[in-house]
Amino acid sequence: MGQAAWRHDELSDPGTSLTEVEEHERRASLFASGPPRIPRKTIWITLAFAAVFGIGGAFADHSFNVQPAASPTPVTHAGSEHQTLAQFVGLKPLTARIAPAISLTDQNDDAFSLAQDLGRPTLLTFLGTPCSELCPVIVQEIHQAEIDLRRAHLSIAVTIVNANPQQLSPRAVSAAYGKGPLTTLQDASFLTGTLAQLEPVWKDYDVTIDLDPTTHALAYTSVIYLITPSGKLHDALTPFADESFTGSASLPQEEINRFGSGIATYVMGMTR
Repeated sequence: MGQAAWRHDELSDPGTSLTEVEEHERRASLFASGPPRIPRKTIWITLAFAAVFGIGGAFADHSFNVQPAASPTPVTHAGSEHQTLAQFVGLKPLTARIAPAISLTDQNDDAFSLAQDLGRPTLLTFLGTPCSELCPVIVQEIHQAEIDLRRAHLSIAVTIVNANPQQLSPRAVSAAYGKGPLTTLQDASFLTGTLAQLEPVWKDYDVTIDLDPTTHALAYTSVIYLITPSGKLHDALTPFADESFTGSASLPQEEINRFGSGIATYVMGMTR
């Protein structure tokens, strides 16, 4: 997989040119005037392609505007009902190789190693704390996959790695795990660690973290990896959602169910 990293650019960087400073001032002026918000669905999809196709690197420099508009306007994705299942879930089969090691701390402040889930399929994804924006949609899809897989008498492990460099403490992860949609998951580990521990994991899995130092707006790669019981990477899936100008993400329930069932379908396929 290609290299990926998180970036947090500082306006006080001595290497910043006059032109860049003027650009920051211009953007600050635009921000103060309350322009319409740019939907981040486009950012999520672009970052997901960076992970799935190994582009790596940070997505953009100060590319967000998190000011809410007066009324929400959903972003739609027409035509999804006509897509094949593989197209709908953004399936990319991976060259089978051992999944890079992960040794972090879980929501109970216990040491966790990815190797401890050998012997059963694993879903691996990256979510921010708290679980907001796209996170609830992804969690609902994983929950639907768990339901479908239980009907097939198949047990899976769910591993979530913290993607928010602003909130790395075990307390933040525990708080996110203990309320909201994450409570629906049957057997999930929400992992965190120091920045020095997390950066290699993000890099190994081509996850880009982009943090705007002015607005603290956060975007990160949306991807779900499917790992075989023997610990090999098998597939990558690309979650998506509609986003309103207020920042909330959603999908119709039938699309959440279809994506979740798609996860289950490809998990069962890799275990046969």
